[in-house]
Amino acid sequence: MQPMVSIIVPVYNTGQYLEKCLDSVLNQTYTNLQIILVDDGSTDGTSAMCDRIKSKDSRIEVIHKTNEGLGYTRNKGLEYAVGDYVTFLDSDDWFDIDHIANLVQAAKAFNADLTIGSRTRYNENKEEQYKKIELPIYGNYEGRSVIEKVLPEFVAASPKSKQDLGLPASVCFSLYRTSLIIKNNINFPSERYCVSEDFFFNYRYMLKSIRVTIIQEYGYMYRNNPVSISHTFNSAQLDRVYNFYREVQELTSLENITEDVRMRVHRCGFSKVRSLLIRVISSSLSFKEKVRYIKRIISDDPTQNMLKRINCREYRLPIRVFALLVKHKNYLLVYLLLKVKSRS
Repeated sequence: MQPMVSIIVPVYNTGQYLEKCLDSVLNQTYTNLQIILVDDGSTDGTSAMCDRIKSKDSRIEVIHKTNEGLGYTRNKGLEYAVGDYVTFLDSDDWFDIDHIANLVQAAKAFNADLTIGSRTRYNENKEEQYKKIELPIYGNYEGRSVIEKVLPEFVAASPKSKQDLGLPASVCFSLYRTSLIIKNNINFPSERYCVSEDFFFNYRYMLKSIRVTIIQEYGYMYRNNPVSISHTFNSAQLDRVYNFYREVQELTSLENITEDVRMRVHRCGFSKVRSLLIRVISSSLSFKEKVRYIKRIISDDPTQNMLKRINCREYRLPIRVFALLVKHKNYLLVYLLLKVKSRS
């Protein structure tokens, strides 16, 4: 008999996308599914839509809860998951028809605890609407090679890579063994406390994984929303980045973690600082307010400490230039450099 796959779909005010999302799950060639919709206190009629959709198929379960954010909503879904495997789907995205079948086939072939796929990025109203996203490594990894080969690429790309990220932090592209999650009490922190709540779930899960397979599977259709960068900014967002960096440093203090992983932590943190600066520049703040935040961010101890631990000579030229400007707290040139980047 086919192993059951639990698919957790957090839902919050995404009624315009939800039907397409759920139809893509119901039409999967792989049929032994438990579909868990977790409504995180929607206020736009999506809650009622979830209840109507439930009548379409007996495999669908609907859970309503008060609004707590994405991390805790996924945790609620995990409480109800009874499948042999579990994966996640954001309610504004969708699956290609063979997506689950391909993940399960790979997991069974290698008896993998973790099966990592990629995604196809969808850009609405663009000339190139669909783009497959390649991963830095593929193949089967077992035992110590999970820590030495896979984990570093998950934390951040190698210093010489043109990309900040290596393997995707999102849980949506992967398939997990449910029993391993339950046995080790692995869950998500709140994204209201720190950025990248998926990172912590994946990191802790990978430390408990014996076998990991990384495959060329692009059936997760990711909707790239160009307006997702908020037009507002506040200091709480900065605190969330620093909380992330502090928590990751604590995670990677374990004795069995390689030095390569520890070094990539600083690149990972610094990339989030750079993304935060771009967010400031893209916001609707006044020029004076933007400059004030940029000065604070690049002067703060966490940012400067990251730079002290990064060997900038190993990075490509644009990152070296940016790091040098931040190190010397040249906030006006940082503003101009990132202003150009945000428009590209």
